Amino acid sequence: MNKRWKTFWIVCATVFTLGIVMVGLGATMGGTLSLAGSQDGILNWTSFGPWPNWITTDVTDRFSSSQDSADGLKFTDIQNLSVDIGLMTVVMIGWDEDEIVIDTSDVSRELLGQLNIGASGDTLNISMRNVRNWSGLIGNQSSTLRIFMPKDQVFDRADLFIGAGEIIVEQIEATVLDISIGAGAGEIKEFSAETVSIHVGAGRLEMSGAVEEQLEADCGMGEVVLHLDGTEADFGYAIDVGMGSVQVGSLNVSGMGRQATGNLQTAEAMLNIRAGMGRVEVNFIDR
Repeated sequence: MNKRWKTFWIVCATVFTLGIVMVGLGATMGGTLSLAGSQDGILNWTSFGPWPNWITTDVTDRFSSSQDSADGLKFTDIQNLSVDIGLMTVVMIGWDEDEIVIDTSDVSRELLGQLNIGASGDTLNISMRNVRNWSGLIGNQSSTLRIFMPKDQVFDRADLFIGAGEIIVEQIEATVLDISIGAGAGEIKEFSAETVSIHVGAGRLEMSGAVEEQLEADCGMGEVVLHLDGTEADFGYAIDVGMGSVQVGSLNVSGMGRQATGNLQTAEAMLNIRAGMGRVEVNFIDR
């Protein structure tokens, strides 16, 4: 993950937490919601906009009907993938061709000018340049970047980072899979990896798939929901909770500074989960 992006979203989460604390203090001191942008004591969030379109827009149609053919930048012999996008929606689609195609036809001109797409050796890099004028670009989050990948593609390493946008992955297989969500949203419909690393700030991530060796999840203030192949007995776990909550199968850990471990000697794979003020839920699917 880009260190500057990670620092940015940590600061955002900290400021957001401070805002919640200040609202609580205001309420205890007799404050009301009759503020600028409120109507009849109810905050009118739209008056503080513009807000990202993905908050209210159904994204199920983002999987374009052009899956049989796609125009765009084409790459072959790729073993590693790095996606680092602060804004817009990224959709990753499996198809029957033997090349990776990057389709930017639904990306706005403003955001297209901020994109860097290219291969270095066997690594495909997709990133955004440093965006200074955020207020002028945030309304462009309806833009969609599509990545068409061979259905049998297996990456050595795949790094997926989304800041305030969204990522939807139809399927992905990698030896090492690293996913970071800042204040955005992510859905991985099907994955397979030996090791998985998850970082969520104030956003939400839901994933379904298989972990062979180890999964690490670090959830700050957001939510992580995992649907893992196997049974609860297949996984060992080490859980560390600050003020949030973690559910692993039938086990629930919540409260202030709680920790739990189990199945460390007999497990086939390991779950290391940390929840600051957020929530992590792990469900098991015995196929």
